[in-house]
Amino acid sequence: MKRFSILIALIFISVFKLSLANYGETRAYIKKIYVGENPIKNQSTRIPFEAEVVLDDVSKYNLDDYIYIAPKEQYGEGLVISPQGININWSNTQKKSNTVLTLRDINTSRKVRGGVYFTLKGKMIVTDWDKILLAEKKVIFLGYIQNIKDNSYESLWLEVDINDLKVISSIKVNVLQHMHLGNVISGEALSTEKTSGGYPAILEAIALPNSLIKVSIPRQIKIRSNKFQASDLEVNLFYVNGKGTLRGKNIEQIFWVDCCGSSPIISIGGETAMTTKNHYGKYKGEFTVRIEYQ
Repeated sequence: MKRFSILIALIFISVFKLSLANYGETRAYIKKIYVGENPIKNQSTRIPFEAEVVLDDVSKYNLDDYIYIAPKEQYGEGLVISPQGININWSNTQKKSNTVLTLRDINTSRKVRGGVYFTLKGKMIVTDWDKILLAEKKVIFLGYIQNIKDNSYESLWLEVDINDLKVISSIKVNVLQHMHLGNVISGEALSTEKTSGGYPAILEAIALPNSLIKVSIPRQIKIRSNKFQASDLEVNLFYVNGKGTLRGKNIEQIFWVDCCGSSPIISIGGETAMTTKNHYGKYKGEFTVRIEYQ
C-alpha cells in the first residue's frame, strides 16, 4: 500500500475552578465547572463549558438592581467568553431573561439572602495562545450590575487560572514506514509477512509523558488494482505487536507513553485471502488510524 492516512483525535474531560476578580466590594466565583474537552495548546479555539457561579456579597445592591451576563469578545487578552449562546440555566433568584438576573428570591420575591447562585452555559474563545500562556491568570469581562436608583453600572469580571484549564499538547504521529503487502502471483495471498516480500506499517506517537493513548484501526479495508477489469481485494488488518481488542468495526489497543513523551513502536500488518485469476495488477489503498488519549 502506497498511501497511509492518519486521523488524530483527542478526548479529555476535566473540571477546573474559576473565580471572579474582586473589583471594589464585589466578589464572585465559580463553584464548579464542566467542560467537554481540555483545550489543546495552539489548536483549540472553542471551549464549551457549564459552570455553577456564586455571587457572594449582594448586600450593597438594591432589590430592583439587575445582573447582566453580557460578555464582549474585545475585552480580554487571549481568552474571552463568547456572547453567542450564553445562557443562565438556573438561578436562586428570579430571571428577567436567559442573560439577566434580578436580586429577588425565586420563592419569596424578597431580596435574596446569602448570595446569588446560578448555572451558566456558554463557550470560551481562545484568540491568542501566546498571550494566554504568558500569565497564569486571565481576567475576562462577564457583564455588569446595574444600580436602578442612580442608573450606574459596575463591571463584572471573571478571573481564569490557566493552570486549572489543564492545557494538553496535541498528539503528533510520525509514519516511519508505509505498509507493503508484497508481490505474489494470482492464486496466492498478499501479506505483510516476509515470505511474500511485504512489511507492516510502522508509526510512533509523541504525546504527554506518562500518559495512555488508544489506537484504533479498521478490521478490514478494500484495495483496488490499477487494472480496470481486476477485482478489488479485501485486506484484514492487525497489530503486529499485539492482537488488540475488537470494538465494532475497529480494533483497539492501548499504548503507554514513556516519560520522554514517546509511545512504543506501533506496527500494523495486513493480509488477504487467497487471490484468483481476477486479481492482477498493482493494488493500492489507504486506511485511517485514530489515536486519542485514554
